[in-house]
Amino acid sequence: MNYQDGFEFEHRCAAFLKTKGYRKVSVTPPSGDQGIDVIAYKSGVKYGIQCKYYSAPVGNKAVQEAYSGARFYDCDRAVVMTNHTFTKAARELADKLEVELWEHCSPGRETGKFRKLIHAFLFLFLLAGIAAGASMQIFQYPKPSLLNYLDVFLAVTASLLGIFGWRFLSLNLLSGALYLILFFLLLFSGAAKILPSEVLPVFLLPAVLLSGHAIFLQRQKSSDSDGQDSTDHQRTLSNQNTGKAYTRLLSQGLRSKVQFLSSEEADYGEKFLYHIDECSAKDLALLEKEMNRSMKDHYRLQRINNSQFYLHRIPKKNKKNQDSSD
Repeated sequence: MNYQDGFEFEHRCAAFLKTKGYRKVSVTPPSGDQGIDVIAYKSGVKYGIQCKYYSAPVGNKAVQEAYSGARFYDCDRAVVMTNHTFTKAARELADKLEVELWEHCSPGRETGKFRKLIHAFLFLFLLAGIAAGASMQIFQYPKPSLLNYLDVFLAVTASLLGIFGWRFLSLNLLSGALYLILFFLLLFSGAAKILPSEVLPVFLLPAVLLSGHAIFLQRQKSSDSDGQDSTDHQRTLSNQNTGKAYTRLLSQGLRSKVQFLSSEEADYGEKFLYHIDECSAKDLALLEKEMNRSMKDHYRLQRINNSQFYLHRIPKKNKKNQDSSD
């Protein structure tokens, strides 16, 4: 998928995020964006996203810019989103800085010229249908008949579906099918005698254009689905790497070997599951107090049994919401 420039890629990424449940999605100004191109919210978490449209793997610089930019905009998570992949060094730095890497993201696009062209055709056919209906009523030309009224109905309905259902696959297919039916009906109605034989094939044009656009929408849907799968996979890996990064800190604080087991997202942030030889509620409480004193986010250590506990990581602004849910 080719884009004219990085600015267009940023807007396509923003539109893609809106379709995946992100809200309050906004593109930052081109100048002075501080390394963040898109800001979005999901499940109470604020994302600062840098979009990179590259022909080669993205390096350290993008990770550093996303990290500093996310801090500038007070985001809970920093993300680098690219159509390509990342270098090994960029992945290592992202793990250390807890920056999420979303690769192989290529939101589909359609050209504005194509949209304007087909809308112009649809509008002309809409006017032609209305004019033909009015002519039958006022001038009795062509002669009013069930077949001619059906032609008018199909022309108007197909045009309206094509114009207002432009972004919907099913409506594009329906509009194209109606235009195809209209073409064959015109061959057997009075219009075939009125219109030159060279003009009739023109009525096939909207059917071809709408069918082509329906194929584009289907491919875009598949591409977006693949992109979301890749994004989800990258986020899962990022959360796992974050959970593993806390292992050393937890082992030192609890004075015992801690093993990372799993991670999952919650409405308030993330929670990580760990294994330990012996889990003391007192030691967990002391370490929790120290972590909240010295670290940026809010943390809660929850004892499950003698050998397992949860580490809840809660962005500062979501702390009240998580406390109330408890």
